[in-house]
Amino acid sequence: MDKDTTATITVNRRELNRMSLRPVKFAELIASGAIKIDGNASAFKAFFSKLDNFEFWFNIVEP
Repeated sequence: MDKDTTATITVNRRELNRMSLRPVKFAELIASGAIKIDGNASAFKAFFSKLDNFEFWFNIVEP
């Protein structure tokens, strides 16, 4: 990790998909060891909390 990097996460694709679709809590993935954070974990958690949470079944086109 270089001096300009705040945090680096390591996660496999399956868990990344689960995280993106939000059926699982981010804190649960960290606690289980599915996500490993090197650096400032609170900075990454703050970033992740700012992401929008969209409904999975949203309308593409409305009349």
